[in-house]
Amino acid sequence: MAFESRWQSTFKLQWNAFVALGVDVFDIEHIDSSLRLHWRTPRNCRPRTLDRLRAGVPTLSEDHPSNRILASLSGGGQLPWSEHLQRVDLPAGHEVHVPGTATAHVYFPTTALVALMQPTPGRGDVSVALVGNDGMLGVAAFMGDFFESGRAVVLHPGAAWTLPTSALTTHGPDSVQVTQAVLGYLQALTDQMSQTALCQRTHSVEQRLCRWLLMAFNRMPDDALAMDLGDLTVQLDVPIDVLSGAAARLVGLRVLAREPGRLRLLDRAALQALACDCHALAQSKRGM
Repeated sequence: MAFESRWQSTFKLQWNAFVALGVDVFDIEHIDSSLRLHWRTPRNCRPRTLDRLRAGVPTLSEDHPSNRILASLSGGGQLPWSEHLQRVDLPAGHEVHVPGTATAHVYFPTTALVALMQPTPGRGDVSVALVGNDGMLGVAAFMGDFFESGRAVVLHPGAAWTLPTSALTTHGPDSVQVTQAVLGYLQALTDQMSQTALCQRTHSVEQRLCRWLLMAFNRMPDDALAMDLGDLTVQLDVPIDVLSGAAARLVGLRVLAREPGRLRLLDRAALQALACDCHALAQSKRGM
């Protein structure tokens, strides 16, 4: 079991720092020190087995744009854990991660966008991070832990690769390579959470809206987001009338188009110019 021990000891050090940061920047008073982000299989997801993909082992060329973590592990060829991976469709609004729920799978989104929500006393759920084709869901499984303390909600419907946690210690890429990839993503997730907390406290609603939209579009394959402003009020924790004013300005500048149930990006460069410097800082660190 030396393999599992190395995983657990390595990830627990990073995760403890991650949890401590989350408590500090979001003022979460009552939170278990074992905070984890890990997902269960959505009940109404429609699995598409590897047998229904092209003949042979699935490769990244069959799933463009693919998940960036899987891409880094595959080198552009055969997907890691290829015999165990399965594709699923994640519908909008579905809770694929429920507090206190055990899960048997890790998710690698490709076209879906998911919000990580953390409960807070007296305030309800607070959005703390976005996960798309940049990352993974179920990081705690790499530490051998399988219970959740937060909630994860699909914002934009799409696909993901799903992997049984039982395959993590018996099949797959070199453990050092996986360790580097997952620790790198944990650091990126930590950076995203801390930068979001800073942004909420120091920047205008318009700047925050621009940053959030850039974060979302950077984690998706196209420039259309299946959401409306009502959904964004929860993500940004801003009243709808205030958010509507900021969105109207973006529409007037022809940066964003509002369609029924959809937000479409028209001018990425202009949106970047209007966003706060939090986004530019994140890009310089992680290319996101």
